[in-house]
Amino acid sequence: MKVLVTGGAGYIGSVTAHQLRQEGFDVVIMDNFSSGTRKSIPQKIPYHQADLKNLNQIRELFRQYRFEAVIHFAGLISVSESVANPWIYYENNVLGSLNLLRTMIEYGSSKIVFSSTAAVYGNPKRTPIKEHDPKCPINPYGKTKLVVEELLKSLSLRYSIKYVNLRYFNAAGADGVLGENHANEIHLIPLLFWASLGKIKRFSVYGRDYPTKDGTAVRDFIHVLDLARAHTLGLKKMNRIYNQSFNVGTGKGYSVQEVYERAEKISSREIPVSYQKRRPGDPAILIADSSMIRKKMGWRPQYGLDDILESAWEWEQKRVYQSC
Repeated sequence: MKVLVTGGAGYIGSVTAHQLRQEGFDVVIMDNFSSGTRKSIPQKIPYHQADLKNLNQIRELFRQYRFEAVIHFAGLISVSESVANPWIYYENNVLGSLNLLRTMIEYGSSKIVFSSTAAVYGNPKRTPIKEHDPKCPINPYGKTKLVVEELLKSLSLRYSIKYVNLRYFNAAGADGVLGENHANEIHLIPLLFWASLGKIKRFSVYGRDYPTKDGTAVRDFIHVLDLARAHTLGLKKMNRIYNQSFNVGTGKGYSVQEVYERAEKISSREIPVSYQKRRPGDPAILIADSSMIRKKMGWRPQYGLDDILESAWEWEQKRVYQSC
């Protein structure tokens, strides 16, 4: 199967592209390199610099390769940035996805695995969160992802589009070769180790007054390898499991304070920290009920928080030494 991976030079996209290639898929990567890097692209996978906002660039790729399926990662992902500048989130995440889907329909590409997010739930009324729970996103990032989910649902009723939405929680960790490689890092675990290694002055904890056991926000952390496997399974099983949404998480929540303390232990270093006010758009607790994907696809997480932290710590040390 010839598969287009949009955003394949990014963190999760590059790991998934590598896994797809290992399992025999014919993979092509498309990325505009606004955040992804060429260094992250696995060897021997062809790639093209193109932007989903440019309809002609997408059409040219489909004319050249005639893709049978798409795994769609490309988009902006920062909650705080989406609150500060919602316009660019609707332009990139919604308009870009619309252009992609229009081209898929034009060229008869019928299968898509969409990288969605737990942010579509907003502040959940219960945890763990189930797929049928209310979708009330509290930031533009989550709203744009929900718009694309609704777009997929509408198009599937009119055209031969089959989709799987994967609503995942906090991706982290590395696979030894590939890991998070952002110039402007926004994610919790890499920033912890950046502070540990002196790449930033201190790690910032946003909010100590959430309704949680220690006052800091609680999240469900999932290893990037487990997440990549969920995308691969979604593609493999789409002939019989499609037009559905699945949570992808471990079902275990850890507070920011707990992750901070474990990171100090794993790195054997004191991590300087500062406590800040809550950021707009950040929910208090996000924990997945992933029983549906376990039951229907046979997916189960193979890694826990310590595995995630250990692999991330190894990756960040390697990056520091390589840059010297």
